Formats: sequence, structure tokens, C-alpha cells
Amino acid sequence: MMKMNTFHSHIIVLIFFLVIGPVYGNNTAYLDGKIYLDHDSLILENSKIRRTYTFNQGNLITQSIFNKTSNFTWHATDNVPDMNLPGAEKEKAELVSFRTYVVEETLSQQAYLEAEIIYTLGNLSIKRILRLYPACPAIGMDFYFKGNGNLLKYPDESLLDKDLSDVKFVASQKARSLAPVMEKLSLDGKHWNCRVVDLSEMTDHLNDLVTVNDYQTYQERLFRGNILFAKDMENEEGVFLLKEAPSPNAQLQYLSGDYLVSFGQIRMLGFGIDSEDIRPDRWTPGYSAVCGVFSKTEYSALKALKTYQNKLRKRIPERDEMVMMNT
Repeated sequence: MMKMNTFHSHIIVLIFFLVIGPVYGNNTAYLDGKIYLDHDSLILENSKIRRTYTFNQGNLITQSIFNKTSNFTWHATDNVPDMNLPGAEKEKAELVSFRTYVVEETLSQQAYLEAEIIYTLGNLSIKRILRLYPACPAIGMDFYFKGNGNLLKYPDESLLDKDLSDVKFVASQKARSLAPVMEKLSLDGKHWNCRVVDLSEMTDHLNDLVTVNDYQTYQERLFRGNILFAKDMENEEGVFLLKEAPSPNAQLQYLSGDYLVSFGQIRMLGFGIDSEDIRPDRWTPGYSAVCGVFSKTEYSALKALKTYQNKLRKRIPERDEMVMMNT
């Protein structure tokens, strides 16, 4: 009788883990991707990319980014959190929860991995969701805020109206700590080229809906655009950043630009919200960020970006063929 009860208990436990175990946890794998904690390092990787963070109680700090296609590793040159909120820099992060899970396949999207991190900075709660897609050389990041936003010191009207339009002020690097930073990369290299793609709308007023500009980043500059391709000309390796937001003309709480760049120091600016938008009883979403890798050619960069975009929605020719027009 005892053996039978033990057998039944083992069966129940096995069923429990088969049903519940793979869905949530601190380490989750799906197809070629996996997300896991190794001591104080958070690692997201698939067959194309591996990004390693110092977990830092949830306030992530990039350690390295590995391009598996070209076998090249970017190592971070500082130890500062990737996200910056003016007014909250001195607050100590405290982890509330961390979990990883598989987002199930639906009619419109394929399954993929997510890591959800919730932590606090003082009285402000921050939820960051990292999205890892199969065989994709880019990782997406979503941001949510809840609690007391009074400690945040933005928008600073002088920063919006005057300082960020002052080339000398931007070049002094003083804007780094005054602007809300969604994503930061601190990479080595002294010969960087940047291509910034600025998207527009309002076709009744504008003829050019896509503007492409190329820059060399020998001093801190503020760039306007949704997409930034940055390439180190010494090794011909590159990264791209995509700000998942409306076009700059339509963004909320816009900071006159989207990227602060100096050599391999790249900061994506502006969550699209300010302290008055944050409520104590519900999560307020900000704009999202994407970071990916490419190597050598423009084709590689565009392919990496397109691969990420194709992961966001299933493309079924019988369903998705359509033509969009206006007057």
C-alpha cells in the first residue's frame, strides 16, 4: 500500500512539473533560445546573438554582446546601468520579482521567450520585459512604470527648449545625466560611422517620408531618427538600435532627438512619458527599444533588422496581402 501511494505521489509530482514547470522559472529554453541567471549574470542567447548583463537587482548593466554569426564579441567599457532616469540615479535598485517564460504561439505571432524583471528605485516601480525570438540577431525591450514619479526630474523645460539644441552643450556630454535613457551601449573603438533613419508621416505635408543621414561620431551629437546603425570601421562590426515609437514628429515628451552618440557611446532617449503620467495603481507603458548586431555590409544590417521585424508578426500571403492608400 505504501509503495502504491508513493508511486501515485511521484506521478502527481511528475504531472505537475510537466504542466507547470516549463512555463515559468528563472531559466527557460525554447528552440535555439534560452534565458538564464548565472550567479549575478543574466544571459539571453539564441543561435544568432548572446547578450550578457550584470543583473544588479534588476537594474541591468550590459557586460557583453556576442555576434554568433561573425564570432565577434563587444565588451562594455563601463559599469553603469543601461537605463537612466533623471532624479533616480542615486536610488538603490531592489529586486521585486524575476521570471522567464515562453510566450505561446497565436494566429498572429510565433512563440518566443520573455524575461520579466520588476524592481524598485525608491518609490518608483519599473517593469522591464526582454523579448528573445528564435534565430533572431536582435533583442527587444519593453518598459512599464508604476508608483510615485515625483522623484523623476524630467521633463526639464530648459533641456527641451534650449540645451539640447545647443551643439556645444551636447558636445560637453552634460546631457547624458539629464535625459531619460532607455538603452545604453558603451563599446570600444575610435572610428565609428553612424547611419540614422528618420521616418516621417503626414503625407499631405511631406513628400520625403524616409530621410537617411550618415555621420562620424568624433564628439557627442544628438541624432533624430527611429533607427540607428552604428559600425566600427576598425573591425567592420556593427550594432543597430530601433526605437519602437511613432515618428519623431508624433512622439510624446520628445527631447529634440532620439540618440546621443559619441564614438561607441550610444544612448537611446525618451520613453514618451513624464512623471505626471505615472500612476500608483497601474502600469504605464513607455516606448520600446531593440538592440541587434550585424557585420561588415549594409545588407547584413538590413537583413538583421528585417529578421527582427518578421518575428513580430506571422506573414501569411493568403491573409496578409493588401494595399494601403490615402487621398
